[in-house]
Amino acid sequence: MPQAVLGGSPVTLVDDGGHQLSIPLGLLSFTGGKIDPKGWPGWAKIPGPTQSAVQHYLDNLAARGLLQPAPPPPVTPAMVIRALDAGSTGNFIKITLVNPSPMVKPEETTVDMTVDLVETYNSVTKANIEGLLGKDAASGSNPGLAYVSKPPGALSVAAKAPFDASGVWTGGGLELTTRRVAKATDPAPAAELVKNGANLDLVITWTKPSPKTALKDLDGVFDFLLDVDMPAGGWGVPKASSFKLLGGTDGGPPTKAQSTVPGV
Repeated sequence: MPQAVLGGSPVTLVDDGGHQLSIPLGLLSFTGGKIDPKGWPGWAKIPGPTQSAVQHYLDNLAARGLLQPAPPPPVTPAMVIRALDAGSTGNFIKITLVNPSPMVKPEETTVDMTVDLVETYNSVTKANIEGLLGKDAASGSNPGLAYVSKPPGALSVAAKAPFDASGVWTGGGLELTTRRVAKATDPAPAAELVKNGANLDLVITWTKPSPKTALKDLDGVFDFLLDVDMPAGGWGVPKASSFKLLGGTDGGPPTKAQSTVPGV
């Protein structure tokens, strides 16, 4: 994208024929890191050798820092997305935004949004899993979507299967319960215990797409995992993008992973 050119004054030089040329900075631009003088009407009127000389002179001024690209305009946030729960597992939430469609009322702007969560707990055992996930909704050193709701037995491989309607999953000597129950309109999360060398990993996943959804409705659509809020300056048209939430920590006090989505 072309950028405006900053400098102390218009560019002036004398060509080989003794003609003084003056180029207002507003008619120049930086494109791909190089000064483009073609917006100056005089460019088309000078011969090729003079064009080469002008370009060389402009490049030299830029190399010396006398002409610089203007900084890009500040990005206006379109919306703010936060994990509903504090903790590092919020950093595993991936957001994909496509097909933003502006509307007259900003809050009615629509976007196709998909949320993917993949929580992986490596090398879980009967001895450590309660400490990691917690034994209730308020405990755990690395709490995530579910906690251990019954004392575990010896753990073994368990195929991927969904949590039931009450938010419970049982398999491989383990019973898990989600910290909140998904709505009837939400897909169920799933869990599995998979072999990883000599160890077992617990993997918990949840995926939900929501096509052509108004910005004002996203918070309610994804309230199983997320808060979707209007930024201070109001709703904007979100840039199509794919990203993970960042900044979730388990320390004291734990913090929520989040992302401010830039507007187009």
